[in-house]
Formats: sequence, structure tokens, C-alpha cells
Amino acid sequence: MAKELPYFRFTVAEWTNGDISYEDNNVKGVFADVCAFYWFKDCNVSKQMLTKRFPNAKQEIETLIMSNIIKEKGDDLLGINFLDEQHKLLISISKKRAKSGREGGLKRVANAKEMLKQVVKQTLSYNDNNKDKDIYQANASHIKSSKELDTGGALGTMPEEGRDIARDIAKKHKTVGRPE
Repeated sequence: MAKELPYFRFTVAEWTNGDISYEDNNVKGVFADVCAFYWFKDCNVSKQMLTKRFPNAKQEIETLIMSNIIKEKGDDLLGINFLDEQHKLLISISKKRAKSGREGGLKRVANAKEMLKQVVKQTLSYNDNNKDKDIYQANASHIKSSKELDTGGALGTMPEEGRDIARDIAKKHKTVGRPE
């Protein structure tokens, strides 16, 4: 949780009135450090890890365990109730958000696929409906260029040698050229 949520809730009332308030300042200071380390390790800390991390605070750690402020869970794991509760809550919220995000993402993908299908369908429909129109337009432009050749429209402004080349090309493509 340290990466997703780098802080935890600290309740002043618990600090000043809870079990920790009966301990001396050294134990309180070690407990604050232990809480930070415990949170950073995603609430998964063993007694051995604490004694390695805080070698000068073995006595304070034992006091916290004996006072039941830090609880032994078994398998050498330790627990701090208020942090464990926050951790469980955050994991639950995180799972709900991940599920919602996944569902939302799947809906967006499904919607995008459906839109793509509709666009393809419309495009195919348009192409089928306008196929004759496109053929007519292609032929009309071909006819137009043939007429220009006949009337000298396209060739009229060309130099003579360019006209000869254009006529040769027109003959090869079976278009009607200007009579010679």
C-alpha cells in the first residue's frame, strides 16, 4: 500500500487516550517508526524483520508486544490492528475500483467494436448504392477529356510537339483524338 497510498490515518484521540498513551516516550517513538515500517511493508512484517530493522529498540518492541499494542499473528508475523483494518479497507476499495474499471473498459471496447461494425456496414452500403454513380462519373470524366481533345480544349494551349504526344497517348487508350 505504500506505493498506492503512502500515508495512513492517524487518530489523535487513539494516540492520546489509547493503550499507547501509557507507554513512555521512547516506546511511543519506536511505535511510530514501527507503524511507518509496517505500512511500507504492506502490513506484512515478522518479529525478526523488526529486530533487524530496529536493532537498538529490541526492548521497546518487546514492550509493545507484551502490552498487546503489536499483536503476534503466528508464523512469526506481527499485526497492528488499526493499520490492518485500514489495509483491508484499501484493498477492498482497490479491488472494487479495478473491477469497475475493467467493466468500463470492456464496455468501451464493445462500443468501439459496434461503432466500427456500423461504419463498415454504412461504407459497404454506400459503395453498393453509389457503384453505378461512381462508374458514371469515371466515364463522364473520360468523355470530358475526349471532348476536350476533339475541341482542342486540353490541347489548344499546348505546343505542337506536346499535342502530338497527347494524340498518340489518346490513340493508345482508344480515346477519340483531334482529327489530323
